[in-house]
Amino acid sequence: MTGFAGWVREATEPSAAAGKPEALEGIRVLEFCPGHFGGMVAASILAEFGAEGIKVEPPDGDPLRLVAPEGIMVAGTGLPFLSEARNRRFVTLDADDPTGGTSSGASPSPRT
Repeated sequence: MTGFAGWVREATEPSAAAGKPEALEGIRVLEFCPGHFGGMVAASILAEFGAEGIKVEPPDGDPLRLVAPEGIMVAGTGLPFLSEARNRRFVTLDADDPTGGTSSGASPSPRT
């Protein structure tokens, strides 16, 4: 195949994906919007394009961790949160504490 059809086939070949640069490589995105799926979705999309995503949560965790419309929970966290909290690191920040009171985490595990 030649022309446009050949270009499309080559550009979308899954085996070539690993060798392509990320569009947002080197960009860091801080997501600080507990309780809002819009911010989670936006951060997920940016991370899929190569940005480094960091989700900042309050000490008790994001309230969306408990949202489970179909009742599907994994280790105490709702499936919608798990599906949209992908591709990023997690940090806990107590905004009411003058010292910041930070601690970091590596996965969207439930807060206890």
